[in-house]
Amino acid sequence: MPELSLAIAIKGPWDCAELASDLQAAGAISPRIDIWVACDRPPADPVDGIEVVVREGMSLFQMWGDLIARCRSPYVAVLHGSAPPAPGWAQAMLASLGLHQALCGPVEPGYPPSDPRVIGYLVEYCQFHRPIAQAMNEVPGNNLVLAKSMLEGDSCIERDGFSKTRMLGAGEFRAEWVNGAPVLHRRPFELLPFFRRRFRHARAYGAIRLAGPGAPPRTVLILCTLFLPLLRVSRIIRHAWRRPSLRFAVMRHLPAIVAAETCWSAGEFVGYVTTHTGNVALLD
Repeated sequence: MPELSLAIAIKGPWDCAELASDLQAAGAISPRIDIWVACDRPPADPVDGIEVVVREGMSLFQMWGDLIARCRSPYVAVLHGSAPPAPGWAQAMLASLGLHQALCGPVEPGYPPSDPRVIGYLVEYCQFHRPIAQAMNEVPGNNLVLAKSMLEGDSCIERDGFSKTRMLGAGEFRAEWVNGAPVLHRRPFELLPFFRRRFRHARAYGAIRLAGPGAPPRTVLILCTLFLPLLRVSRIIRHAWRRPSLRFAVMRHLPAIVAAETCWSAGEFVGYVTTHTGNVALLD
């Protein structure tokens, strides 16, 4: 039986042959690893060795939950189709299996600093570029390996899909960083759709957070959204400044970053006020 299952979710157009090539370069095409992909569009070019499950109308989190239920390996890697593992990923992760219940790796930019598509990386994953401090409490949702025993019988995963935010908030795991196992953020990027996606995710996050155990008072959460853009943008700048190449990128794209984080803050505000997640099937 394979030691590790890859649970890769992706929504929208994707290229199975390109993904297979990336996995081959990462060392993930191996008898020690089986590969599952959940998508909402069947691939035009299926590849042997990659099990594809078409799930229309599901959110990304529900896709991951569906794949986790199918995987039979002792460990499951939660990955995104537009952030493939980098060369060396498989070797580094496989070497760490059995030492910890939860592992995670860095997220590196897949586009050069001058490319506008790097905006998505800066806004969502800049804090996860190398080197990573082991004391960091947050983990990336697209480069996470968990023992299957941690996930079995979890009614929330079966009902709502996999959410690392919920599991972290409930104190269900603490991940060990594997700095030698990065993924490359290559997500397609268009400015206005990106703003809409930030709003949708934040609205769902706000509604779910408010309903969760130990949530602060609703009025406090609503008032805090007024200061969120400043706090979130300053955090992005602080993390980007640790790497010289990203300093240029964050200053060049600062107006778009501010707009994106304003959209996120507006989404959280709506989630707290309405207590509705919106259409979770649109979350990608």
